[in-house]
Amino acid sequence: MSEAGYVAVLVAAITSGAALLAAVINAVLSAITNRRSKRVEATAEVVREQVQNNHGTNLREEQDDRHSENTRRLEELASRVDAGFTEMTQEFRALWGKAGSNADRIYALEQTGPRPPFQPPPTRPGRHRRDTP
Repeated sequence: MSEAGYVAVLVAAITSGAALLAAVINAVLSAITNRRSKRVEATAEVVREQVQNNHGTNLREEQDDRHSENTRRLEELASRVDAGFTEMTQEFRALWGKAGSNADRIYALEQTGPRPPFQPPPTRPGRHRRDTP
């Protein structure tokens, strides 16, 4: 066999070996891809069962409806809290006014009644002794 024939046989062997290797790699990758795609399909089926209800409604639509209902309830609750706070503020102001008039009445009583021994004279409500003129 001549050198050219030897080179031709060697090139043909390398080429066929490379083709065989490419076919084996393709088969292995195809098998791996098929296995993974079957797992993905099974997972997608499980997810599809969880997302879609048996009564024909979509999960997203159901969530939107519930969100709207919760928003409405929270707005109603917020308006009730605002109304209650307004009412409570009015009651507090009324009680504060009564407390002020009661302090004046107590002061007037202290001024007219007998003073116990060793007790300093009363001060005007809301003032310190050093602040009085």
